[in-house]
Amino acid sequence: MMMRYRVVADILPLAPALIVWETGTTDSIHHLDPTDFGEALETGIARSHEAGADVVMITPQFSPPTAKLINFSDFRDVLLQTASTQGAGVFHRRDIMRHLFETGNFAIEPDTNRKAATEAVDGLNACLAQLLADTVIQSLALP
Repeated sequence: MMMRYRVVADILPLAPALIVWETGTTDSIHHLDPTDFGEALETGIARSHEAGADVVMITPQFSPPTAKLINFSDFRDVLLQTASTQGAGVFHRRDIMRHLFETGNFAIEPDTNRKAATEAVDGLNACLAQLLADTVIQSLALP
């Protein structure tokens, strides 16, 4: 799995205190083996911890059209289980995005022009980034 090698080769030499690892979406799209995915996560998280970095995993994305075509559940489940057993945090991006879509707080209609769609996605990403930052800051305040 390419992602494990990127963490070990490209990220760990920088000696980060925190690694925020967004994964699972591309693996699902390419129908990779969930078992291999889990093994890659285990190795990447273990190596990160050995290097002194905390790890927060970000669950795959959600959009109604994509959810109809691709089953992300195996990868999400593997990610959640691996994070739990390896002592990594989890930011539940998929659940947040699904809630926003289902409550009508985020939607891009098929006839939305490109500029408006880009602005909407940028707004969604800014919201997710702020929630992630707030979550990390709150976790630092825990005893």
